[in-house]
Amino acid sequence: RVTISTLINHKGWVFEDVHNSYTVVLAAFRRRSASPPASIPSSGHSTMSTAVTPSLSSLLAGAARTPSRGGGFESDTGEPCVAIYPGPANSLQRFREVVDGKPELIPTIDFGSWSDNCAFPQLPSRSSFRVFLKMRKTPSFGDSAFPRRGARLESDARAEPSRAEPSRAEPSTGTRTQRHQRQASVQTGHQPGWNARLVWEFDAGKDKWLFARDAGERAVSQVGTYWPVYTGKSFNLWEADTGVYSASVEPSVACEALQRKRVNGHRNSKSAFSRMPSEWVSDPSTLPCRAPRIAIRDTTNSTNTRTIICVLVPQDVVITHQAPYLLRILGTARDEALLLGVLSSMILDWYARRVVELHLTASHLNNFPIPDPGEGHPVRDRVVEIAGRLAAVDDRFTEWAAEVGVPVGSANDEATKQDLIHELDACVAHLYGLDEDDLKVIYTTFDEKRPDRYLDRLAAVIEHFRRLT
Repeated sequence: RVTISTLINHKGWVFEDVHNSYTVVLAAFRRRSASPPASIPSSGHSTMSTAVTPSLSSLLAGAARTPSRGGGFESDTGEPCVAIYPGPANSLQRFREVVDGKPELIPTIDFGSWSDNCAFPQLPSRSSFRVFLKMRKTPSFGDSAFPRRGARLESDARAEPSRAEPSRAEPSTGTRTQRHQRQASVQTGHQPGWNARLVWEFDAGKDKWLFARDAGERAVSQVGTYWPVYTGKSFNLWEADTGVYSASVEPSVACEALQRKRVNGHRNSKSAFSRMPSEWVSDPSTLPCRAPRIAIRDTTNSTNTRTIICVLVPQDVVITHQAPYLLRILGTARDEALLLGVLSSMILDWYARRVVELHLTASHLNNFPIPDPGEGHPVRDRVVEIAGRLAAVDDRFTEWAAEVGVPVGSANDEATKQDLIHELDACVAHLYGLDEDDLKVIYTTFDEKRPDRYLDRLAAVIEHFRRLT
């Protein structure tokens, strides 16, 4: 059995010379065999005195002898498991309180399915385990329908830009988003459903020679002649354009480089573009930058105001690696709106805060539980409608909004916007199968330093939630 406790190095209480925002993991391993444990040679002088205070490892080992099974289990069956204490503890006193209790006992087969690298979630209370385990019953994003169903998705490799000429294939008729959808449907042999994959567009360092490094001044003053180069600060939740750019770029230069990357990626089995039909890849008018797409901020933290920062960025912008985008490989704009709604909710953000630290990676995204009961489900359809209205803020999203079936600019009033955001949380919670007690856990543990910070939002969400149930 493995027993785990997590600590946050607040005010350097664990390590004086380590940043106070870092998480520390303490692990105790218990052998299953009857053979004696191997001796561990002394490493020399110890810098920690144990004359008065028991060591952290001894506290862990002592408390782990009689763990209770979390998530509704009540006894230890002896099967391989991982015992996890609530955490992270921000002081020695809190750590002692935690290990004086009993850990949650998770079967290793379940624990291994939570992430690609056996990462430990940071759950501050026993009730948090209950909510986390409920959400884990939902299939992961990386398991969404795909020709090779069940295969995990790798992030798309970053390729060097090329000066080579793009393909000269004649563009198809129809809107950009319609061409994307129609040509993607050429694929055969796939399971019904939708699928998207995280892709990096430009590297801010390696590709800087392509850009006019003017903080977007040309893109603002010469609209159409130059495009803005987005970074993570160029957008926020339900705000597609903050006006903060890293550079400007000529559209022909950007499209030539991106088309070359796409053609090269189509020949690489590890690339997202290899999953796309040749007709789509060879048509420069279908470049993802020519249509709205979901971008996600890479740099983040579980202690930030929000951990998942994503938005539907407009067409005719390019993005650096600080904000990879989701390439819609299979599905429709309505599926994209569903994903945007779930990713933007505080419900999934609460889950992300349990597992994300410093960067939101493709591995994190692939393992996020994403509920989808299927087109026609009334709550799913409401999530699509709300996310579509919140995303389609102006005429740059007209075509996308038409595909989703929502009007443009219908949620720009602040009161309407906030009410829809609260209803979105309620709908997403319903899709996860959560109840009012679960909602209270989410909003009172979202900011662990201020449990009352989101009580007003909780009340508004519960009001919408009751209408659904």
